Amino acid sequence: MNLKIKVLAVFISLFLINTSRADELETFKKYELSENFHSRHVNLWIEILKEYKGKPNVQYLEVGTYEGGSFVWMLDNILTHNTAKATGLDVFPPRVKEVFLRNLKISGAQKKVTIVQGYSEVELRKLPFNTYDIIYIDASHNAHDVFADAALCWPLLKQGGILIFDDYAVYPEYPVELKPKTAIEAFLNCYRNYLDILHEDWQVIIRKKNIPLPQNWEERDEDTFIRFGDFLYYIRSKKAVNAATREPLELTSEEASLIEMMIYSREFSGTGFTLPPRVTQHPLYSGLKKKLNF
Repeated sequence: MNLKIKVLAVFISLFLINTSRADELETFKKYELSENFHSRHVNLWIEILKEYKGKPNVQYLEVGTYEGGSFVWMLDNILTHNTAKATGLDVFPPRVKEVFLRNLKISGAQKKVTIVQGYSEVELRKLPFNTYDIIYIDASHNAHDVFADAALCWPLLKQGGILIFDDYAVYPEYPVELKPKTAIEAFLNCYRNYLDILHEDWQVIIRKKNIPLPQNWEERDEDTFIRFGDFLYYIRSKKAVNAATREPLELTSEEASLIEMMIYSREFSGTGFTLPPRVTQHPLYSGLKKKLNF
């Protein structure tokens, strides 16, 4: 292929992508929205959620729908298969509910939708575990409510599913105990072994790893593990196993010591963590990193 043809192919590709995204932004114009909070996230959602677009039997849960801007966008652009389902949860003050229902009617997708009215700390407890492929949390912005919503949504999300937090950076002037950022970071640190961070900006988007939480008290009490790449390292027994197969990995005493150093010296900052030079410059570090695939 000569250079002119290559340039033309790239131009056409970019034109089609931009046209597609313009069309998806255009969908907001047909709805009754007092404010369009969601258009700025369209490109991000198109990219992150592309694996679910048009897929059968996708289940979506939105906690805090307000007038339905993001909810109907999902129906129009991701939940397009006739077997896809969406659940919207909100306290639904009267005016807000009227607008939401009008927007839902405009979407023409009412048959796909389940509406749950009530407070999330009550209603989330009634929903089935391991059900939803995508969950979007955008309800109360008080830190304690955000953390509670995340913790209650986590068992509802399928292994490999996507969880989206909105307004990570909102209210920077508030005391630390009130900011959504505080709750989101606390949740990410508590569940770090069970998730991957896909995006961090105004929204934080994570994927639930295929590692089930221990299901009985004996297993929970037996040991505590840290995830390193493809492996779990158990702190008390000082052993490593493959996260998927639970097959043991042979470690030298020096490698186990370095892992212990990594565990106790890494520093958390927001949604990420760093290792000090005494770890990253250790002679065994690069080999261990390759061995554990992290």
